[in-house]
Amino acid sequence: VSMKISKINIHNFRSIFDLEIFCESLVVFLGPNNCGKSNILNALEFFLQTSYKISENDFCQFMKNDDCMFVELTFDKLTNQEKITFKKYLLEDETICIRKTAEKDNNSIITRYNGYTYEPTSVQNNFFILKGESQSGRLVIAS
Repeated sequence: VSMKISKINIHNFRSIFDLEIFCESLVVFLGPNNCGKSNILNALEFFLQTSYKISENDFCQFMKNDDCMFVELTFDKLTNQEKITFKKYLLEDETICIRKTAEKDNNSIITRYNGYTYEPTSVQNNFFILKGESQSGRLVIAS
């Protein structure tokens, strides 16, 4: 058993201004058409796939003055090896928090991954590279 997602934060992604989801072992999204279910899944795809092609349309159109968008995942239930691997980024509650950010910069969009060391105000730029997913669907991260 490896780390699992315990919380998802989405900011300024498509129709989602700010959303926080606490994840149990099973998460189900139910709702009428056009309420944002697919946008949650697309936000996770943006986070998980380094090849995701971000565009101007991925930024929330309701937030005209906000040029920053992010998807942040908190992982808990880390194995001892994962705690050693991410020791520098292990928070007091033995979780790690990873944020993928996209920012508009003139005519381009810059994306990056960040990790917290102790407090959300101390974001460290580019502390790892997301490599992809393993056969079991777990997140594989290289420092």
